[in-house]
Amino acid sequence: MRTQHFNRKFSILAIAGLMAVLTSSCNVFDPLDSPSGAEQIKSAARACFDQGDFACASKYYSQVSATDESAAAELAFFKLDQAGVKMSSFLMAFGTGGKSVGGSITKLANTLAPIANETTRVAILDAYLNVNDIQTNELRGLIRFIAGSALVAEILAEDAGTDETLTSADLVKTASGCKTAAACAPSLPPFLQATPCDKPTGKKLVVGPTIADLDKMTVDTFKGTPTLNMIAATLSKIMTALNSELNSGGLLGTNSSDFASGILDQALSDDTTSTQDSPCFRFALISNGVGG
Repeated sequence: MRTQHFNRKFSILAIAGLMAVLTSSCNVFDPLDSPSGAEQIKSAARACFDQGDFACASKYYSQVSATDESAAAELAFFKLDQAGVKMSSFLMAFGTGGKSVGGSITKLANTLAPIANETTRVAILDAYLNVNDIQTNELRGLIRFIAGSALVAEILAEDAGTDETLTSADLVKTASGCKTAAACAPSLPPFLQATPCDKPTGKKLVVGPTIADLDKMTVDTFKGTPTLNMIAATLSKIMTALNSELNSGGLLGTNSSDFASGILDQALSDDTTSTQDSPCFRFALISNGVGG
């Protein structure tokens, strides 16, 4: 019964999102107002994606995937909804077409901050793992992008302050100093890296163990302390979605890919006992707009 209720709610949201795109000053579907055939439907779906309208994109991608794959996608959306990740939050966060992906992730993190904890984290991962039941590249990529973005946002939100707003001060010791830290480079050993980018006192995020493949994780592996390696593994899969599955060349796709690669270019420190906890990775996060 709850699944049926969610599917109806999701369909209403998809129609509302589609109408918002169709009635905008720039009709992204022209001349494909009524797309037919796999390629036209995929083109319409990519147009929705680049507008940040994920419900609309899912509607079209589901039309070119097998019935069981569509069910797996709907289950992923249902699990995200049950975990507290609302599609309306995505529309508000990414509705500008991803002009600032770091800002969009921060907005999403702020909506999740009141419920950010281990339980929510593993529930979002459980939704993400539905990608393993989807073979159609585009639909799998869409679920990977949405659930992956939610997972990154939730992990970051676990370090939000008591006001439930994620800021750069929640990620680095001295935000103003870290943003201009010329010493922060992956080729430098930790003791030479800029201390303003160190982990702030009292925060949860640590480097943690390396995660080889997010798709092969279980919910139990994401329990415990939230880690930067959880973020890195998820960003890597978001890159896969954008570059190999969705093949989105629009503003949102390009900016999201640049965002993820810009952070992943800063290697995580192997010293998991360091009180610094990978200052260069933290530098990359705030330099790419996370935390405002």
